[in-house]
Amino acid sequence: MSRRLTVAALALAVAGGVYMTGGPAEASNMGFKLERDFAAIGPPANARVFRGIYYVSGPLFNGLADIADSSGGGPMGPCTGTGDGVVNAADAGCDWWTSRQGTMIIERFISDNCSFESYGLTYDPLFMTVVANGSPFVLQNPGTQIDDDGYRVIVPFEGTPLSNQAVIVGSHDPSYAGFTLAIPPSNCRPNRPIINLPYHTMYTQSDEILCGLEGSAWVDVVNNSDGSAGADGSPDTCPSGIYPDLNSVPPGSGSQVILETFDNVADSSPDDNSYISRAVTFDTLFNVLVFSGARYNLTPGDAYHVTLDHDGAMPEHTPTVFLSPHF
Repeated sequence: MSRRLTVAALALAVAGGVYMTGGPAEASNMGFKLERDFAAIGPPANARVFRGIYYVSGPLFNGLADIADSSGGGPMGPCTGTGDGVVNAADAGCDWWTSRQGTMIIERFISDNCSFESYGLTYDPLFMTVVANGSPFVLQNPGTQIDDDGYRVIVPFEGTPLSNQAVIVGSHDPSYAGFTLAIPPSNCRPNRPIINLPYHTMYTQSDEILCGLEGSAWVDVVNNSDGSAGADGSPDTCPSGIYPDLNSVPPGSGSQVILETFDNVADSSPDDNSYISRAVTFDTLFNVLVFSGARYNLTPGDAYHVTLDHDGAMPEHTPTVFLSPHF
């Protein structure tokens, strides 16, 4: 999992300069350029096949060009390079699927009906054509061009290791008010949105998405598992993350929130080729927060999968807003 232990290869271009860090800037409008490899990994590169699962954040103002014709039926399918007047999942697929081999699937989660929306591109070696599957959903909100969805990209290993070296560009929107996390009014459960982490986030680890910025929003004083004295590394309160603040809801009504990522780095770590989850809930007996799963480091450019009210037994999630502080 070494990729998550270092800062992503990310350039922040501001007023002609390039910065990796800086002071907090609430009105900043940084430009971004992030290189990612959506690889399909397997033998002979590794002893076993790895699932190519990637969670992807895009800049709020996505610099993705209109390079795909969703109705294209020629040898290159939608990847014509000519565009069709709309920026959608077909453009993302044609831009990120640089190998033009194997398959790439782009998914997002729709909270209104608790289901995934998918669009895929596959190379057919028999007919030497690119085949599209699914509806090419629009990436930006109409009229705003703000792309605040996170995406799951799947690149299955189909016998030959593949590299898809992509460059994601765009800029931040300083007026962005955040992503609301709530249980929808319908009966669908659970809600599993994929949240977009700002490229220039101040958050560095999973508990900060759940509870706010460490050392500012919360500190660790007691052992949350039983309320005894002594720090255990976990937040004692969740005042400004995506978990409801205990001071603003009745005890125990905070439900459970799970924050999930996927380790797609083949480095022989224990988490290789697996989902990694960090969960928080409220213990009504001891009136403390209880965390489960290992904390993990965040990577700018990655999105993160959230599960609300995951088993139906917990109280429903009180709506919260995800808005990360940033440099």
